[in-house]
Amino acid sequence: MGSAALLLSLLAILTVVAAEPAPEPAPVAAEAPTPTPPVERWLDGVVLLVTGPAWCAGVVIDDQGTVATAYHCVATGRRPQVRTRAGERLPGRVEARSQRDDLALISVPDLAGRAVPLPVRTTGLAIGERVWALGHPFAPQAETSPLLAGTLQWSASQGVVSAVGERLVQVDAALNPGNSGGPVVDDTGAIVGIASRRLSADNVAFISPAPRLAALREDPRRRALGGTWGVSLAALQGLGVADVPAVGLTIEAALRDRAILEGALYFPVGQRWTALGLGEASWVTAELGAVARARAGRGRWSTTLDLGASALLVEGIEGRIEDGGLDLWARPASVRPALVVGLGLGGSALRLLASPDDGELGLLLGIDLGFPGVLGTF
Repeated sequence: MGSAALLLSLLAILTVVAAEPAPEPAPVAAEAPTPTPPVERWLDGVVLLVTGPAWCAGVVIDDQGTVATAYHCVATGRRPQVRTRAGERLPGRVEARSQRDDLALISVPDLAGRAVPLPVRTTGLAIGERVWALGHPFAPQAETSPLLAGTLQWSASQGVVSAVGERLVQVDAALNPGNSGGPVVDDTGAIVGIASRRLSADNVAFISPAPRLAALREDPRRRALGGTWGVSLAALQGLGVADVPAVGLTIEAALRDRAILEGALYFPVGQRWTALGLGEASWVTAELGAVARARAGRGRWSTTLDLGASALLVEGIEGRIEDGGLDLWARPASVRPALVVGLGLGGSALRLLASPDDGELGLLLGIDLGFPGVLGTF
């Protein structure tokens, strides 16, 4: 009986313990969510710049309507058109520029007191600091493709500061054509730099640091001249019976997109067969010229009209088949003047050249493909 009583007592104790509620775990403190930066509000201070065929970005930096951008966006000297996020199209005028720092300031009086400017940060950057790039990558495509409507223009990408150099700051935020001149800001919306250039690699881009922009505001520098230079593929075909086509490269320097100096080297195609078939062949080996340029329209459909003169270096050969063999010999080279008329669209151009040839007026037709295009500014 004693053992039975002890067993019953143990069962009663176990029942009471099982009935008691288990202690609740201590509450874990939840981390406060990271606030989302007001990127939408920052984008209201970003503008789209259209200068001739170039599409770039800019940012309003004060209540007077001053817009900061990259110098290479306005190097042509043409007056930029400033487009706001609300759809307005306003005239702007370049007030200061620094080719060395790739920075420029544009005055847009119609924006005074209307756009919310972004502050310019004057303190340095640290590697790993988060940044936002604001602008219009591949901006023209947003206006030509219904599928892309509402994208590209006034868009943002995020990255970090990768390295801080003496003249440029490297970031890994995506920067593409159309971002040039746009602001790169920190988490407070302060401008830390202006998008300048990138390498042909993923997320290796560079910005002109904000302290240099602040220095340009305090000491505006103006340049009387400015322009761009570039290289393009070209072809030239004389319209005479014995003329053969020539292909080559053209180097062009455009002074404020108004006075153009250009030089070209050409290499003939099929000259031997033409000489054997017709007895002679001629082609242009080199060209050096100057033209005045007028531009109409902006952006994708910007067109140019060139009028000027060139000096052509013309070479030729004569040939015959005699006694079963081929006999070819070169004719003396000659230099001929030519009047030039060119019509350009979208970076490419069609040219007509008129040049005297043995007392007659010879015509030549040229094509400049505009590739690779503009390579630098001055």
